[in-house]
Amino acid sequence: MKKILLMIVMCAFTSFSFAQNTVNFTIDSEGEFHVPNSEKDYYVFNFPGKSAAQLYNLALKAATRIYNGTEDEIKKVPNQMITITSSFKQNKYSPLGNSLHQIFFVYDIEFKAGRIRVNAPRLPKVYVTSDVLDKDEEEHPFSYIRVSSASHMNTWFPPMNESINKLLAAMSNKKDDNW
Repeated sequence: MKKILLMIVMCAFTSFSFAQNTVNFTIDSEGEFHVPNSEKDYYVFNFPGKSAAQLYNLALKAATRIYNGTEDEIKKVPNQMITITSSFKQNKYSPLGNSLHQIFFVYDIEFKAGRIRVNAPRLPKVYVTSDVLDKDEEEHPFSYIRVSSASHMNTWFPPMNESINKLLAAMSNKKDDNW
């Protein structure tokens, strides 16, 4: 019985500690991302005992593994900030036909001793390929896909939050990958 109780406590502690380093940005009807129930547009995470340089190196290592596509870009200000540009694709279906949206997002991670700041993403552009109008890929500003309902817009962006959370999880991973 004691072993079972100990296992339950350990599982709860593990999931709690992992949940501390996650983002869940939501978008409003103006196309701006925020922390839910807050006016803040960033998250701050503590990494006690780590210098800004150590955190920068952890994030850069994780980013180069995660964001390695041909359209991904990582800009660096050594030991201070990393800016990541990436994209995800969404298929949208309608009675008139289908369209594929490739949505680009940009976000920054800033570093200080013992903590990082993940700034809310920006959405500079979207590419749309549509079989409705038999059109090839066209570039549009983000406002092209903006709708009046913020709750509808939030159904589009889980891949973006998942991508950022994957980087944070890689930074928090204590396992050393000796090869």
